[in-house]
Amino acid sequence: IVQTGSHLDTVPQGGNYDGAVGVVSGLEAINAITQSGSSLSRGLELIVWRGEESGTFDVGYKGSKAAFGSLNPDFLRNKFNGRTLEAAIKSQGFDPSYIGNQTRVFTQSYIDSLIGHIEVHIEQGKVLETQNAEIGIVTSIRGPSRYLVKVSGNFDHSGATPMGTEYRRDVNLAIAYMQVEINELAQKYLKTNDLVQTIGVINSDQQINANELRVYQNGMTKISGFGYFKLDIRSNEKGFRDLYINKVLSSMRDTAARFKVDVEIKHLGSEEPVESLDGDIQKLILTNCEKLGYTKQPLPSGAGHDTGIVAKQKKSNGSCIPAGMIFIPCKYGISHAPEELTSLESIAKGTRVLAHTMYDLAK
Repeated sequence: IVQTGSHLDTVPQGGNYDGAVGVVSGLEAINAITQSGSSLSRGLELIVWRGEESGTFDVGYKGSKAAFGSLNPDFLRNKFNGRTLEAAIKSQGFDPSYIGNQTRVFTQSYIDSLIGHIEVHIEQGKVLETQNAEIGIVTSIRGPSRYLVKVSGNFDHSGATPMGTEYRRDVNLAIAYMQVEINELAQKYLKTNDLVQTIGVINSDQQINANELRVYQNGMTKISGFGYFKLDIRSNEKGFRDLYINKVLSSMRDTAARFKVDVEIKHLGSEEPVESLDGDIQKLILTNCEKLGYTKQPLPSGAGHDTGIVAKQKKSNGSCIPAGMIFIPCKYGISHAPEELTSLESIAKGTRVLAHTMYDLAK
């Protein structure tokens, strides 16, 4: 079986293209191949995943992980809008006991039959647009590791308390230095290693996002005694990523000690990277880009995808399911926002490359 597809869900207040493009492209590619009347020796399949985004129920790849029996049953208790994942599944007429029992939906013989899985997706960045490339050939998928960093000091009067660590345990100042110092640490490795690092949340107010911690007792005329931020570190090199994370955690603890504040670092979870997508599929995508006259750019995927879950599944002979991804540009690199946009022309080009590649694998 030659398989294609993507997910239909998006993040809250997200766009219309993340995921859905891959479903539409997959359907059109299969239609084009079957309507051509070509004789095939292998079947074609469209798969539509649900729950890829972690913006709901605080866990990503819910559909693909559940299908392969690897979704942690504890996640059934995670809530979104006041309802658990288990209740949400039941409300739509489905059986969450598969997740509870970690029962694999796909049989081993079915997994063994998959000779290729290919996903079309918007890039969600601006590399293709910047490089004027029409197609991205995805080489790897970065794996994230995420942390909640809570810092505690003393609340004191901003006017009556002299500056300096002799008098102050200033959380906001310590957090500012932590950010700068781990950014400088990242700069040392960017030329030699694949790495992206982001602080995506800083002291979010409870009224803005009820899922975040409150900015506890902070005020204009107060030295901050509590603050927090969330840190996302990604790389397509697992060994490097894990070593780098240790340096980051050590740096933040050293900064906390220097400013005489306490720091609590909670690991929120990690996803292993796919260090290399299937080389043969990458070559086929490259060949078909050249055949169709499309400019192309090899690049890693900074975002996670269901393809990353598929690519880690083992066949009976110990090999993994061959998997590949085709990126198309998105305007200004904007994604996970209502402004997310790609052109019909780009979708058509991605679909043509997909159809040719699936045909090559199935003929």
